[in-house]
Amino acid sequence: MELKETEGAHHCALSPTPFMLLNECSRLFGQRMRKYADDQGVPYGYRELLMHLAILKAHGKSGISQYELARMTRLSPPTVSSTLQKMERDGYITREPDESDARQMRVRLTGKGESIENSNHEKAHEIELTAYSGLTDTEKCELTQILKKIRDNLACGNDMSPTERSERQDNN
Repeated sequence: MELKETEGAHHCALSPTPFMLLNECSRLFGQRMRKYADDQGVPYGYRELLMHLAILKAHGKSGISQYELARMTRLSPPTVSSTLQKMERDGYITREPDESDARQMRVRLTGKGESIENSNHEKAHEIELTAYSGLTDTEKCELTQILKKIRDNLACGNDMSPTERSERQDNN
């Protein structure tokens, strides 16, 4: 396949762009996880919140405010609130007043929530192993580093040009 130069970037003619491939990989991963959630009888929308609560618990933090959870997951506070209500109803989390500030509610995983998240984690790992088949450890590491940079570029939430970002990083 021949390379074409377009505005300083190299693209393979008739080939998907890296972002098209990334989107397709994400969609395929999501489809497999959604099927697994459906088979378990757990709404797929719970996955993101369960995962973050389990990570926090693994790092010794047993509860988090709804606001902090919304910020961590980059989901809107109303979406988090609505989903947590359903998760609490289904027995996956509890919400209790914060000991130091009764106006704040602390969200915690229940044993049922932790069990489901452990199962989700194992399934996600199984799918990752399938996705990584044929890649060397070095390639996996490089892919992870590149994706972190892309995520950070997109998550910065401002309109700095790549040059401005580079200059800012060089000054730090």
